[in-house]
Amino acid sequence: MSFQKDKFEKLVEYGVLEKSAKSGGYVHVHAEENSEGFFEAMENMESSGNVVWIVGYPKTGSHFVQGILKNLGCKLTTEIKDEDTYIEWNPLENQRFGKKAIQLLETAAKDHPTQEVPLVMPHSHLPLSSFPQNLNGNKVIFVDRDPRATAASAFHFFCEKKDDEDTVYIEPFVKTMEINEDINKFTELFFTGNFYYGDYFEYNNQWKMNFKAKYPKAEILHLKFEDLKSNLPEQVSKIASFLNIENVDAQKIAEDSSFRSMSKKKVKVERKEDFNTKLYRQGKAEAWKSEIDPILLSKFALKSERNGYPFYSDANLSVL
Repeated sequence: MSFQKDKFEKLVEYGVLEKSAKSGGYVHVHAEENSEGFFEAMENMESSGNVVWIVGYPKTGSHFVQGILKNLGCKLTTEIKDEDTYIEWNPLENQRFGKKAIQLLETAAKDHPTQEVPLVMPHSHLPLSSFPQNLNGNKVIFVDRDPRATAASAFHFFCEKKDDEDTVYIEPFVKTMEINEDINKFTELFFTGNFYYGDYFEYNNQWKMNFKAKYPKAEILHLKFEDLKSNLPEQVSKIASFLNIENVDAQKIAEDSSFRSMSKKKVKVERKEDFNTKLYRQGKAEAWKSEIDPILLSKFALKSERNGYPFYSDANLSVL
């Protein structure tokens, strides 16, 4: 399957995607209010000082890391309001108040004291090419995950209309791509760069290879979802060290941040439409094995290995 540009152009017409004036790429951006100039304001956003961002392709674990940062005592921008404008739990690129939200975040970053715990910006799934241009002094936590698990989780989150609490059904995408609740159809779209967030491997490679060139005055920490699941206390310590947070009880933070603990919690929202009140699905590292056709996955094993995600150790792909 090749890249289906004609269908991506339809998604632009439907408002699911916008084309970046800077890169020319398709980017998922949406704001209900103050939407005019929102994309450009976001790309040109100035963020300096004691600020941390959580970035990653959708369903790789950004909310997981956000919960860890909250339990480490960091300040979340979801606590910020200014009259009728507030910052949602939504990703940066899906803030209801659009351009006004960007202005509020810029002010918050500028005013946040350097001696306090970091200010956590809204998590984001933006590609590197469309991320805010100035991150002087900022830190970024980039979360990565096995693409097979990412595909399975993304299918349930974006393509199934079953539970308003833990799904965001994107009907224009589902119908345009004729997914018909078929996880294998979605998986093929995902691995061929036809999910509307773009090619998974290209997205990750841009962040891994080009971050320092674009942001020489910022720092980045790379995490893997599978490491968070297998040894959370160690990953908590790594995050705390990266953020210069001292005297951390990593074991206690890990217990409070585990999927078992966090999946029981719901976020406080201003209105039902703000975002899912439930931010976690299963939290299983290899649930995809019982859902996706292994023969289909074998078609993408070489591409995945070339991009740093080998499949060969899996018994159910022994046909390779």
